[in-house]
Formats: sequence, C-alpha cells, structure tokens
Amino acid sequence: MEANPPPRAQPPQGQGPADPGRPPDFIPTTEPQGSNPVAIQAPYTVANTGERRPVPALNARQLRYYMAIAEKRQQLVIKDWVPHVASPTERLQWKAETQQLITSIKTLEAEKDRIAPRLDGNIETTLFMARVDYRIKFARLFRFNELPNEIVCNIFALVSWSITDTAKSIEARLWLTWTCRHWRKIALNDTTLWNVIWWRDPPIFSRSMAWLERAGHAPKDVRISDEAENPMKPEVLRVILDRLIPRISTVRCLIIILHEWDSILLAIDQLRAIRISQQPMTLQRFELHRAGPPWVQLGLGYNPGTYRVSMPLFGGLAIPSLRNLSLSGVHVDWANSPLANLTILDLRKIPMDRAPSFLQFRAILSESRRLYKLILDGAGPNFDGRNLEEIDFPPIHLPELRSLALADFSVLYGIYLISQISAPELRDLTLLNMAGEDYTRFFEALTGLTPKLRVLTIFNAELQATLMGPNNTLEPNPKARRAVVRWLEAAPQITFLRFGSLHRNFLECFLANPAETLTHRRYPQINILCPILMFLEWQRMDANIVTEWSKQRKTIGAPLQKMYINQQTAATVSTDAHQALTDSLGEGGHILLLRPGHKAPEETSLQDDD
Repeated sequence: MEANPPPRAQPPQGQGPADPGRPPDFIPTTEPQGSNPVAIQAPYTVANTGERRPVPALNARQLRYYMAIAEKRQQLVIKDWVPHVASPTERLQWKAETQQLITSIKTLEAEKDRIAPRLDGNIETTLFMARVDYRIKFARLFRFNELPNEIVCNIFALVSWSITDTAKSIEARLWLTWTCRHWRKIALNDTTLWNVIWWRDPPIFSRSMAWLERAGHAPKDVRISDEAENPMKPEVLRVILDRLIPRISTVRCLIIILHEWDSILLAIDQLRAIRISQQPMTLQRFELHRAGPPWVQLGLGYNPGTYRVSMPLFGGLAIPSLRNLSLSGVHVDWANSPLANLTILDLRKIPMDRAPSFLQFRAILSESRRLYKLILDGAGPNFDGRNLEEIDFPPIHLPELRSLALADFSVLYGIYLISQISAPELRDLTLLNMAGEDYTRFFEALTGLTPKLRVLTIFNAELQATLMGPNNTLEPNPKARRAVVRWLEAAPQITFLRFGSLHRNFLECFLANPAETLTHRRYPQINILCPILMFLEWQRMDANIVTEWSKQRKTIGAPLQKMYINQQTAATVSTDAHQALTDSLGEGGHILLLRPGHKAPEETSLQDDD
C-alpha cells in the first residue's frame, strides 16, 4: 500500500469534523438526517436528498425512540460476543439464521404491501426488529479480512466519513485501530484516515497530537475551537501552534474559533511565521472567528503591546492556493494582506474603523472575478468619509457570483454595498434584519439586479408603518409596498423561499397583483408575483399566519408544493395546525421535517443549476 495514498473518501465540504460549528447566523443550522428504519403514522415526512413518494415517517421524538431500541438490541446481541475464528458448524448455523431473517423480512414486507395504505402496528414492530437483527448479524458471514488492503482502506474511509456526528466519527476511527492487529496496521498506514484533526480533547491533546503524526504528509483539515465557559488561554493555544506551524505547508483547511481576544491575536501573530517559512502552501480555506462579544475586548488588553497595531494575514504573504476566507469579529491589516482569486469571502462583525477601505475592498473583488459566494454580516468596506448618498463609482462585474448574503445594514449602507457589485448570474440572496428604518430606497436600488434569483431568504423584515389607517392603526406607506412588489416582479424565477420573523405587511407583498399595484411594469404579462414559487421553509413564525398566507397563494393560482420546517418549529405546531398547513398546499403537497444537517434538495439544485 502506498505511504501516502490519494484522498479517496474525504468528508464532503460542509460535513467534515473540521467544519465550523458556527454557521451563518441568518442561515438555519442543519445536520444530516439519520436513516429512517420504520414508517409509522406521524405529522411529518422526513426530508431526504432525493425525490420519492410521500410516506408517513418518524418525527424527531419517535426517531430517537427507535434509534435507542436499535442501539439497545445491538448491545444485547454483541455483549457476550468474543471474537474468534468461526468453525464450519458455526458458519452453517449463522448462514441458516441469516437466511431465516431474510425470509421473515420479505414475508413481512409482502404483508405490509398487501394491507397498504393501512398500517398494522404489530407488523411494523416485528419488521423493524427483524431488520435490526439482520443489520447486526449478517456481517458474521463476510470474509472481510480476505479483501485486498486498498479495498479495506476505502471501506474504512467511507465508514468514517459517513458518520456526521463528530464525536462518533472520532470514536469510529479509534475502533478501527482497536479491533485487531490487521485492521490497526491498515488504518495507521492510511494517512488520509487521520487528516481531519479537531483539537477539542483536553490538554495535553494526546489524541490530536497522535492524529497529527499519523496524518504524515497528507493534506490536513484542522480545527481549533473552545467553549464560552472554558475559553482557550494563549499558553494552551501556543502548545498547539508549536506543533502545527512546522507542518503548516500541508494544511489544506484551517479553522480557528476562539472566544478571547488574546488567543485570537496570538493566532494571527503566530501565523505570520508562514512568511518566513518559505514553504509552498496548500491552504485553500482559512476561517478565523472570535466567538465572544462582537465589539468588546476582554482579557489582558492587547498583550503584548505590539498587538495594538493590526497584523496582516500570514505575515503579508500572498497564498495563491487560498480560495475561501472567513473572518468574524477579528481585526487585520488589510493594506498588507494581499487577497486574490477568492471564491468565497465571508466577513462578519467587523467595525468600520477596522474594515477594509473602499479601495481595498474593491481591489479584493476585482482580483477575485470567480467569486462564488459573498457574505457581509455586520461588516463590509468602510466609506472613508465618502457621502453615501453619492454613488459615483462603477460596479465590479462578478460573473460567477451565485450567492450573496447581507445582514445588519442601514438603508444607505445597503445601497452602498449593492451598488459596488454587478452579479447578473446571482441565484441565492439572503437579507437579514431590515426593520426599524424605511427600506424603500434599498429595494428600489435592488430592483432589476437579480433577474435569475431562484432562492430567497429573508429574516426579520417589515415595512415601516408611518401612516394612520382607517382603523386608527399605523400602516406602511404605499410607496414602500410598491417598491417591494416591483422588486419581486423583477425576480420572476424565485422558486424557493425561506423566511422567519417576517411582519404580516411584508408577507402580504407576495400576494399583491402587480397589475393593480404598479403603473410601469417590467413584466406586464405576469399577474402573479413569484409565479413559480413552489417550496417554502419557515421558522420563528406563527403557524396560523403561515397557513393563511399559503392559502392565499393557493387562491391566486400559485400554490406551494412542499413546505419545510425544522425540529424546533415542528415542536410548536399542533396536529390541527399541521393539518391546516397541509390543506393550504397544492394538490399532492406535503410538509417535510428538516433535521439539522441537510438543506432541502430543491434549494441545493436551484443554487447549482445553470
């Protein structure tokens, strides 16, 4: 076997243990769903990554219950098992038991199909237990150790990376080395099995240190993080960096998420060693998040004193391989941090006096023409004393930009941001926290800039109520409503909508008839806004409001086909409310439960489809 075999089964982007634990605040957290061992009557159908017929499925509580039963059964079966070479008699006995289980499963499945759609609880339970037993016992017959080592390596990798729970993924790799000498030798010789290293074990980090050694020269995905109640001190971080920096040229992904300023500043300082190492770098993804209070520095106060001056990333060295950059709540010397050829730029919670200048920000965008995703959350270019009312600069053309997220911005600053970008191929737009001001001018500026938009996410938005209505209640200015309607009319390809904490007056804009609301029409042939909107994901909303809105979409001739909700939202929806939501959908429509980990399959396909 090769000393450094190619990375055959690396964890998918967004699922590896080295991925950040803190996703964008305005994008719902997700986690991959587990298997669905039995179909029973439940309020929700579990979302999967492929289209299939709607069937009754487990809700979160039931899933945990059945998984616990399967785990208990497995422990009962294997508790007295002693590994040994099977005798011929044992092999015949196991083969007979396995064949009997297969026969039982097929018989039960046939009976289940015969009485469908009726469900028999006894059949479901017996079938579930038979499948559990089969999964546990059938492998006894497989002559695994006779497989070639390279096949075993692939199996080990697939098993390790298919476990999305980080703790269990770590445990699984340890089990591979504990089972027998043969497995241990194969596992330890496969450097790609150990190249995802999360420094979360207690100091002195014996496990992480061992994995770093086992990874050898393989490309490494490294994550260093702490917890709010137990923040990592600089002296502890220094121990990690002293071992990591000499191998920094083999690090492909480096994610650091810490709570205290002093440790974050130490990380920036120590990474300046990259400049003097003169080693070719393979770093593709770098994330540095300060997870503490956004604008407040706690700790020793820029200790040492040289930390008072912002430091450049990587000592000011340009890293040609770097494609993904994410900085949150940290300050760097932008003037001496050469950044180019990025595909993802993610900036969050950076105050204006520490943000890149107008020219620096535009230089980064101009040198990253293949930028695919841009996230600006409470961060962005400062305006260097510029008058935000004057847009006297041309937009930078970003032909590859598909995803844009803007959060926590004022009206004028929002216009300042979108005026700097030309993204005609934009597919995915996220807007967060548009309340407290009249955002009419922002939507007017946005109109026509997103003709190919397919996925829209809006959280915490409302039309500011300024006029007294007939019932002595404040109502939004009709001009604000027209601005949103005109923007939506100019984005006729919106197919997937996600919202949360939306005011009724904003939701109602999706129900407006543009022919009655607008005088000058961009698409006069369209009388329904978002005419192909079929998929909705919602949270932090009253189910009755969502039901009424969905009903009205159905009334105007644009019914929803699928509705996604997460586990937290599902826990707040009663059986009656669930039925009302289902009735509000189009014919054959149904509600899907999104467990943390996967986005809706339609969202992914709409974002990627050209």
